[in-house]
Amino acid sequence: MVVFIAPGVIIGGLSIALASTFFLNLGPAIQKTAFQDMSGLDARNLKESMSIMFSSKKWILGFILLLLGAFLYSIAVDMMGIVVVQPLLNFGITGLVIIARRTLNENLDAQGKFGIVLVVIMPVFITLGGASEPELLTGDMVVPLLIYTLIFLGGAGACLIVTRRFPLAWAIIVGIVLGVAAQYVQWFMNELFAVGNVFNGFINGIIPFLVMASLNLLAALYLTQIGLQENQASRFVPIRNTVNLMVTIIGGIFLFNQHLLHPIFYFTGLAIGIVSIFLLGKFNAGITTDQEDDQSVQQAYLPTPSPSSVEKSHESTI
Repeated sequence: MVVFIAPGVIIGGLSIALASTFFLNLGPAIQKTAFQDMSGLDARNLKESMSIMFSSKKWILGFILLLLGAFLYSIAVDMMGIVVVQPLLNFGITGLVIIARRTLNENLDAQGKFGIVLVVIMPVFITLGGASEPELLTGDMVVPLLIYTLIFLGGAGACLIVTRRFPLAWAIIVGIVLGVAAQYVQWFMNELFAVGNVFNGFINGIIPFLVMASLNLLAALYLTQIGLQENQASRFVPIRNTVNLMVTIIGGIFLFNQHLLHPIFYFTGLAIGIVSIFLLGKFNAGITTDQEDDQSVQQAYLPTPSPSSVEKSHESTI
């Protein structure tokens, strides 16, 4: 039976979802500013890099805000489902634009202003789409979920083969991993509140919890670093977000059977969201304290050369 989301739930869920997008965008931006003061980060040495990052108070603040955003996002997903919540994630970029203008005195060009207008009206169309509540994942849907997971993660694995020639493939990989993780967030939240006892619900949902935690950590703490090292953030972020959006919505519609009362409104809002992603992608790259461009932001992720490599380079020049 298809049950559409009640108006009161839509208002509450929409408010929580929009708040989560602000923290999910602000947290990484603060972490990005912390990278400017770090040395020795190397995407190939995750343990050492994590130790350096957790020694920075500014980075930890960004991490806490990111966790807060993830918590609010999970609540919103439970209330309205990933089909509604996921397109709203780009709304938080507006907060970064405001901060950038206030702290860095950045001028917002016509493209940026148009992007903000699109981001503001996007939630209206998504809401008018009238999505139904996500259905509980029953036993007969576990196999389709596994097939969905294997297909998309297999596609991400295939993209690894071409990353040397096409570095932007990292954006596709991260987008796929985050999109698949969103399905397990939905599954976990359904289990968490399904039995009326949160503790028992957590036990029932331990498998999707472990999967979503593993995929999100892999994407956020490792794959994204490599992607930003290899690409300009203003190109990487829009592609990552668009792929994430598509993979998430496919799963939400076909796995959790979220129906749309007015599809034309929903897909209009979805198209608006995708356009705004590209218009405002440079702001989602993060805020740097010295108004550095994307290339200098990437430099924070580059591995520090070892003394031996420096000596070899010196010898070769001689």
